Amino acid sequence: HTHHDLVHYGERDFTFVKGAFGTVDRNWGWLLDALHHKITTTHVAHHVCERIPHYNAERATAALQEAFPDLYFRDDTPFLEALL
Repeated sequence: HTHHDLVHYGERDFTFVKGAFGTVDRNWGWLLDALHHKITTTHVAHHVCERIPHYNAERATAALQEAFPDLYFRDDTPFLEALL
């Protein structure tokens, strides 16, 4: 849900949009993607709208990347390295 480069907002500055984009997409490989319906690679879209079905999540993620390039965050650090 978080990354050291993401901004953490206080009560005065927090908005739904800032909070929804305050998470990170991570590519942790095909196995975790298959087991969890790509939730780690499409997690930002899930926070923007949790009603997006998993089969549309990649398309929603691409749309968010294009529409909000300054807000969208992705980290492709390998799984084991990210855990450290």
